[in-house]
Amino acid sequence: VGSEMCIRDRYRITGTWKDGQLRVTGSEKVKLYFDGVSITNSNGAALSCENEKRTILSLAANTENFLSDGANSNVTTDGETAALFTEDKLTINGSGALTVTGNAANGIVCRDDLKITDGTISVTAANNGMKGKDSIGICGGTITIDAQNDGLKTTKADDPEQGWIAISGGTLNITAKGDGIQAETDCYIDGGTPVSYTHLRAHETGAYL
Repeated sequence: VGSEMCIRDRYRITGTWKDGQLRVTGSEKVKLYFDGVSITNSNGAALSCENEKRTILSLAANTENFLSDGANSNVTTDGETAALFTEDKLTINGSGALTVTGNAANGIVCRDDLKITDGTISVTAANNGMKGKDSIGICGGTITIDAQNDGLKTTKADDPEQGWIAISGGTLNITAKGDGIQAETDCYIDGGTPVSYTHLRAHETGAYL
């Protein structure tokens, strides 16, 4: 297979890949079905989604899946470093488990809207745990984050309709040396089990609990 594999459309992924990258390209929406996957990449993101539309990452039931980058990973063309990187929207669903280790910097970076509806997701990161530029929406799943900087973070500052974080379901346990939850505009928490986090920061109109 080599050190990099490019895919488009819809794929079921299984097996172990050491020191490689799964790269998603093209102009269409892509669906990935992780069915027992382990990808490590010492030079960059283990999963890099560079397609122009949404990526849907589904975690197969009763499976454990792993994504990890190296401590000296290269940055993307957008100046980001993450074990899981997406250029456009990202949705994570399915009842399986996903463990993401960002040894270089971030665990998950989405340059658009990040949405999580299900799954058992564990993120360990040398910088931010989960970073969604435009928004982060969580309505299900069990999420554990251990980050050396912020746990959940949005960065869209030039549009008051974006840059928000909304939590309406699921279970979150966030340990962060920076902010547990940092929203560039608003943060909404309504539903699900209690959210455990170290600090909440909303830069614009505030937090709604």
